[in-house]
Amino acid sequence: MTSREIFDIVQTIILLVGFGGLAYWLRRWIIALKGAVDAQRATIDAQKVFIESMAAPKMLERYEAYRKLVDHEKDAALAQYEKQLQELRSSPSSADNQIFDVVAEVMAFVPAEKRIRIIESATLPVSHSERLARIAVTAPDLVAQANKAATESLKKLEEELIKRQTQLAQEALARIVRQRDEALRRK
Repeated sequence: MTSREIFDIVQTIILLVGFGGLAYWLRRWIIALKGAVDAQRATIDAQKVFIESMAAPKMLERYEAYRKLVDHEKDAALAQYEKQLQELRSSPSSADNQIFDVVAEVMAFVPAEKRIRIIESATLPVSHSERLARIAVTAPDLVAQANKAATESLKKLEEELIKRQTQLAQEALARIVRQRDEALRRK
């Protein structure tokens, strides 16, 4: 084999390797471009969907759906607040309960015959008046009990005083009788 033949074979091999590398490089380049085109196509499709969703009819549909949802939540919240307000109006608050407790404690020091008259003269809601009337009926009448106890104590003291006075009078009478008897004996 001559050098010319060897040179032709080497040149052919280099040419084949060169064209093979070029073909391989072109194939990779085409695949990359195809991927970029597919990505751009997906981006364009997404933009179309976004633009279509932003179109007036679709946006109006979404707005109406959102408004219905908000109205429903608002109605539910209003119903809940109205229910809580009714519960607050129907049941006395803790401050009211504390006031009623204080009134119940003080009520015992008001004479029983004056309690209902005082409650009826006050301008109160019916529920408060009824509750105060129940308290007035059930509260003990400490004034009457104190008067009764004082009267009983005074009666006891009076009885003891009368007994003591009687005893002292008897003792004085006995002394007088003794002194008279002694005076008579001496005479």
